[in-house]
Amino acid sequence: GQGVGAAITIPDINQVQKLMKGRLLPLGWLYYLRRRRIIDGCRVGFAAVLTAHARRPTDLAVRMGGDEFALVLGNTDLAGAGRIAHAVRDDVAVLQIGYRGRKLTISAGYASVVPGAAQTEEGLLQEADKALYAAKSAGGNRARAYARS
Repeated sequence: GQGVGAAITIPDINQVQKLMKGRLLPLGWLYYLRRRRIIDGCRVGFAAVLTAHARRPTDLAVRMGGDEFALVLGNTDLAGAGRIAHAVRDDVAVLQIGYRGRKLTISAGYASVVPGAAQTEEGLLQEADKALYAAKSAGGNRARAYARS
């Protein structure tokens, strides 16, 4: 039979810069350092959640840049990737990572490939990224699968 392939989930922090809006007075470099520390703290909290979901030797949590991360899931089908994407989103909500009442939320896109399929790593990443865009376009704070036609 056909084995289970790999999946990728791309969770992205929703508007982390807006967590800070209107919260600190612009005082030059002091403002910048305080703002960076708070934003970095949000990223660190989120990365800890993501890393906790990379439980198996075939899983890998990575930061792709900025506020975008990825969770590569070996031996995982689309349904499994969806369960993990929703669990990451839920865990971020439960932890209430944020600043002064503004809570961090994430959107996630996920896609999968089965062995033998004509799919590249880049193609899988692009599919998950398209699903992420669909989740953000639908209002954010949700996870969406890539819909193959």
